[in-house]
Amino acid sequence: MTGFRNVTKEVIVFLCSDLQSDPEEDIPKLLDGIEEGYDVVTGWRQGRKEGKIVVSKIYHFLTGKLFGITAHDINWIKAFKREVMNDLQLRSDWHRYIIVIAAAKGYRIKEVKTNYYPRQYGSSKYGKKRILRGLLDLLVVKFELSFRDKPMLLFGSLGFLMMGLSVLCFLGLLLFYIHFGYGYRPLLFLIILLFLSGIQLISLGFMSEIIVSLSDRLKVLERKQAKENKDESAR
Repeated sequence: MTGFRNVTKEVIVFLCSDLQSDPEEDIPKLLDGIEEGYDVVTGWRQGRKEGKIVVSKIYHFLTGKLFGITAHDINWIKAFKREVMNDLQLRSDWHRYIIVIAAAKGYRIKEVKTNYYPRQYGSSKYGKKRILRGLLDLLVVKFELSFRDKPMLLFGSLGFLMMGLSVLCFLGLLLFYIHFGYGYRPLLFLIILLFLSGIQLISLGFMSEIIVSLSDRLKVLERKQAKENKDESAR
């Protein structure tokens, strides 16, 4: 993250440090894609046979279903234009989702085949504990990309769904009362719970929309301040 923030050149190449890729082989392949006009070029490991490949296949299957990404290997070496990185809001460990986020923002992505070599030094930092964390991060990224700018779409939909279910349950309870002459108290409690939960979710949607609106205004002010600082420096 520190490197991304301080880079000054127009193209960033992101490589692993354990020599599982060959920089002399792979950097030209990545840069060729950039010169062709693509915004991001990602490597596709060839000859990978380690045990983690099963987890990787599941991960890429879920990624494809959630984001519509057809790349085979989004968590490998890559090259991208600096403007892409400036447009991405990454968090810790979110370098794994550069391809996903860039594609969602409309940047052109290309995949190139690269050789894969056994690890020469050190040990992998990605143990079994990372599997759950990676899955949760994947869901967070999906939420960010799909609902960050329109949270009411999520909370409002869930809220109206719960209120609709409460109405259906109420009609069922009413028919039950008409037919048998007595009610069913647990179902009544469920109706009240669903209806109140729906109202809370819709209210949460409105609050989230206000937060998003304030965030957008803050971004406008930041861009305006940055432009003024740049103009001042030019003088």
